[in-house]
Amino acid sequence: MPHGRPKGARNKATAEIKTLCQEHGPKMVARLVAIARNAKTPEGAAVAAIREILDRGYGKPTQAHEHGGGGGGPIAVDLTGATDEQLAALASLFGPLAATGAAADGDPGGTGAA
Repeated sequence: MPHGRPKGARNKATAEIKTLCQEHGPKMVARLVAIARNAKTPEGAAVAAIREILDRGYGKPTQAHEHGGGGGGPIAVDLTGATDEQLAALASLFGPLAATGAAADGDPGGTGAA
C-alpha cells in the first residue's frame, strides 16, 4: 500500500505559503510599480522592479539551449570499451538516423576503425 501524498500533490506548507503570497500579490505589484516609476529609484532597482512586473505579467522569455562538445563541435563519445552487444544495440537505435549522415565525399565521419 502506498504511503504519503499522491504523486504531484503539494504539501500543506507549500499550499499555505502560496495562499499567503497571493494575498499580498496586488500590494507587492503596486509597490514594484511605484519603485519603477520613482525618479529617485536607482536605475538598477528600477530595472529589477520592471523585470519582475513583466516576468509575472507576461512570463519569462524562453531561453534557447544548445548542446555540443568542446568549442561548439559535436559531442565526442568513446565507444572503445563497448561490447559487441552494446554496439549492436546502439546501431539498432541510431543506425536509421545515421543512414544519411555521410559527407558529400562519402566519408561517414568519426574516428577509428569502422
